Formats: sequence, C-alpha cells, structure tokens
Amino acid sequence: MRRLLVALLWLSLGQAVGANAAPQPRPPRMPAAAWGKDKKAPAAASWSAAKGPGPGDRVSGPGVSAVEDARLPFAARAFTFEAWLRWPEEAAGKLQPEIIAEAQGAGWSWILGFDEVGSPYLRWRHPQAQFQARGEISYDIIQPGRWYHLAVVFNAPEQHDGQGDRRTEVLLYFTEEGAKRPFCVGINREGITPGGAPAAPARLAVGRGVSETTAGVVRVGSAAFYAAARMPDNPDHDKAPARLPPNARPLPKGITADADFEMGSLGQIGMTAEGVILFEPKAHESRNYWYAFRIQGAKGRRLVFQAMQVDAMMIAPNISEDGGKTWVRPSEYTHRRVNSGDSTHLSFAHAFGADEAIVGGSPMVTTSAAGHWLDDVAARKLGAKIHIIGKSPEGRPLRVAEIGNPDAPLVYLQAGQHSGMERFGFFLITSAFEEAAKDSELLKKTRWLILPVVNVDSYMVMPKPGDPNMNRVWRASDTHPTVSSIRRFLEQESARTGALAAWDVHAGTVWRGHALPGVSVAGLFERYAGEQGMVFDIRRPPAMLAPRELLAPPPPAPADLRNWHPGAGSLTFGGFAAELPGVRAAYTLELALLAERTSEGAGPVSAETLRRDGVRLCRTLKKLADAPAH
Repeated sequence: MRRLLVALLWLSLGQAVGANAAPQPRPPRMPAAAWGKDKKAPAAASWSAAKGPGPGDRVSGPGVSAVEDARLPFAARAFTFEAWLRWPEEAAGKLQPEIIAEAQGAGWSWILGFDEVGSPYLRWRHPQAQFQARGEISYDIIQPGRWYHLAVVFNAPEQHDGQGDRRTEVLLYFTEEGAKRPFCVGINREGITPGGAPAAPARLAVGRGVSETTAGVVRVGSAAFYAAARMPDNPDHDKAPARLPPNARPLPKGITADADFEMGSLGQIGMTAEGVILFEPKAHESRNYWYAFRIQGAKGRRLVFQAMQVDAMMIAPNISEDGGKTWVRPSEYTHRRVNSGDSTHLSFAHAFGADEAIVGGSPMVTTSAAGHWLDDVAARKLGAKIHIIGKSPEGRPLRVAEIGNPDAPLVYLQAGQHSGMERFGFFLITSAFEEAAKDSELLKKTRWLILPVVNVDSYMVMPKPGDPNMNRVWRASDTHPTVSSIRRFLEQESARTGALAAWDVHAGTVWRGHALPGVSVAGLFERYAGEQGMVFDIRRPPAMLAPRELLAPPPPAPADLRNWHPGAGSLTFGGFAAELPGVRAAYTLELALLAERTSEGAGPVSAETLRRDGVRLCRTLKKLADAPAH
C-alpha cells in the first residue's frame, strides 16, 4: 500500500509578507516526479485578501470571501488546499464554527472548516460515500491575534485498480506562525470514494461556503489550491523514532522516571542530543497505546517529550502534580498527531511546578480508587447496598452499588471496560449516582446500580490472548466471566422490576461532546438532555439496516480471538441493554477527552466538566422517569 507524502505545498508569500516578517514553517514540497516535467508544483489558483495577505500584515477587515467559477482543477481527486488564518483579538472567548473553503461538483462536495470546539475537519460527501477527517486541536489552543497555516492534503485514488478497494487519504495540518516544522494534526485513511474522477465542472469557495453570502469571524489572509495527479510514498522524515537512537542520553541529572505504581506503563525512555525526552509505553500483548509514568526531580524545569512508536489510539497527554487528584494538559500542549497505522508523532512540553508528577494518556482512575469510592458510598450511609455479582478472570470481585427503591425500575451505569483510558467515564457516572442519592423523590421512583470500573483486573490493553475484547462481546453465548456476570445480573434484576436506563461509558478521543451510538434512541431523552445543556451527537443505526438485522446474532467468532473484531452489525452494550424490559434509554456513551463547548468557551474535557455533566444526566433521567411511557 502506498503511503501519502506529507505534501503540504508552500504558497510563496515573500512579497506580500515583507522582508521583516518572522520566519515561517516550510513544509516539504512534492517531488518533481509527481508533477511530470513541471518542477515547481504550480497552484491551480490562489487568493489574497485586500487587507492582510499573510503573517506579519495587519488584518482590519474580513478576509477572502469569494466563489470561483467552475473550473476543472477543483474536481481533482488529489489536491492540496492551504490558507493563512487569523482570529481577531475581539473574538477571544467567542470563537464559533467556521467554513474556510468548500467545493461542490455534480453530486459531490467537500468542506474544510472548524467545528464548534475548534477542531479542523474535512468532510467529503457523495450519494454513495461520505467520510470525515478531524484534527485533534481545539479553541483552547488557538490564540486570537496570531497567524496560523491550515492545509489539507487529499488523495482519492481510483477505487478499482486490480488490487481491491483503495482508501482515500486525508492529512490535516495546523501550524502556528514561526514554527520550525509543519504540524500534522489529523490523518484519515478510512474513507472510500466512488471510482472515477468527479464530474466537472466544480465550484470552489474560499473564506465561506459556496451557498454562503458572508464570511465568518476568522480572517483568511491568503490561500491557494493545488491539483496533483498522484501522491508518492511517505518519506522517512515524517516518522517518529522507532527506538531510542544509539547516542541517546540519560535524563538530566537529578530527574528520574518510573512506572512503579498502579496502572503505570513505561518501556524505554531517554533523551536526544537536542534535549527531547523520548518515551514509549511498556510492550503489551496487543496494542501499545496506554502510557503512564512518574517524573521526579523536575520542579522548576521545562521538559519536552515525544512518544516513540505512536499508536493511533494514544490519547492526548494529561499531567497531575498532586498524586492524581487533579489533572491538567501540559503547559505547552503543541500538537497531537493522529494516525491510522503509520508511525507518527505525539509531542508536548511542560514546566513542572512540583517535584513529583504523573504523565498519563488520560486522567487515571485506578482499580483501588474505584474500590475506595465503593467503600465510601457504603460507609457514608447513602443507603448504598453492595452486590457481588461475580468475579473477574483473575478472581477479583465485581461489586455493584445500589441505592433507591428496590422494587422500582433500575438505572444501570458502568465504565472502564478495558484499557486505562476507558475509565475516564468514572467521573460522570459516579457524579450522577451521587446526585441521585440526594433526591429522595427520585429514589422513590427508581433504583440506581453502578459498576464504576468493569475491568477490575486493570489490563493495560485489551484483549489478552484468549480473552475477547469486552467492548464487543455482549451476547447470550458469551463466556467471558465479567461480561456473563453483568448480563445475568441485569437480566435477573430487570425481569423483576423493569429498567429505565442502562449506560456503558467509554472515553474515546474521536467524538466531540458526547456521542450515543446504540439501537435504542429515545426522543424524550434527547429533548430533556438538551434542556439540561448536555450536547449529544446521536449516532443512529445505519439506515440500510433494519432493527431485526441489527439484533440478529453476529457471525461466530474464530478460535483465535486476539485480533477479532466482529464488525458493525454485532451487538454493542447498547444493543444488549436495549433488550431489557421497559428500558427507555440504552446507550454506549462515548466521551471526548479533547474538548467541549462550555459557558466559558471551548476547552479540554476534564474530570470537573464530566462531574457537572453527571449532575445533568441525573436530572435528565429524572424527567424521563416522570414522563409517561408511550
């Protein structure tokens, strides 16, 4: 499989920017071979705003806002679009979704922009295919008043080439003025476009949508569109180091790193001659995306980190300087490179204010912490009853706390099915549970059951050999001891009292806000949640699948389950929970670790924001319990 070149083509702005402008990142040009005899990779079209063509020039009015007439190059299947952007100072705290460029042809379109939390995206639409690539940044990183270079490299090869389907490749770049190298913030190689070139003609809008009449808040200083015939292989300079280099140095004197604590995961660590600390997670049975290590002796020091052998699932870094009680982003969180299989980068820097700190892929929730919480809700006499519903594969008890009317319909909450980052939902569901405990009226009508961490064995990465991934094995034939114990318990309890809601909470990084995939979607719940200020991205079952097809038994699993993925048609937890008698809201809830929109503006999701949402979730379910069933 050919890999996409980091082919971010540089628009020359020398005359427009001026001789005194700050040095700019110089992305590598596409090799001359990709352009045939033409060695300069010319732009098919370029634009400059009347005021402010690029970095170093003041922007006082709107940027580019134009729709070009139909031109064949805008229907290219391989292209680069790039623009210099600046958010005005008066937009601070008021940033909004933006359209940077849009192309429309006969039956297809693509749009490049920023969503409600400031993540850049490219959406490609066609009646037979659509997909989206997102960049892992948010408005809490963007600084109004500074220039940024945004670019998308798009390559949609012919679908049928004698070797089966070839997937479209999209790379998103977002680079701050003055940076030494371009930052790739998003990669998507999962989409497939229909074969054959898009039908010409096509229209391209810059600084607005094709059907829009005005530009947004962001100022577009200059932009260019390049059409290409093909994309060569990815060069070595676009890869992260696979191992510590032979000349790697030890950490600075007085600074140590270890993973000698619960859920710690650290393989190699060392420092380059330039002072960058390279690290990698401990090797596990399957994928190596969970990392957590302790840094000691760094108080008053600024350290730069870069991950080696980055996995696509590696989460944006979080740091705790108080033993795991509170977590923050690194003080200089520059970029996270997203990946779909290739080596890539994850880089950040932090100025340490404490002598000891934990660096982790997400705010950590250990099995011990979850156990202490269960002990506490019982000891605090909240009326919590503890059920031991079974044992894990390693013999640890599965403890479920219960409050409320034992004869009322149940609300079931669980989190932390497999790797460490999946435990982030702990903060949301425990907050909802504690809020319910304060409401005597609600507890007369419902009973609340919570399993704060499903995977009490603390596997760093699932699955282990012979142990299927607990994210996708919620079927009657399952023999996994944890899954079967939960299923038997819920079937038994809901048969007696019925069920109002059942939630499995994950902590992914690809969704914005909350997402609710599942086969049960309650319109009333959606409405009540919106009234509470909760933002959900409801991902309904595919239109081509009837409910009976979604609920049909999946194909049998192979004997070797280590790399088994049963596919989109099989039952998730939301599908199983939808079968509980009387249930009105059964979902698998995906959380965004990256960013969310709050009253203070867009910023990173944190334990605190999830706790606030737990209160909202409780109030939403109370309204659902009071609403008449239909």
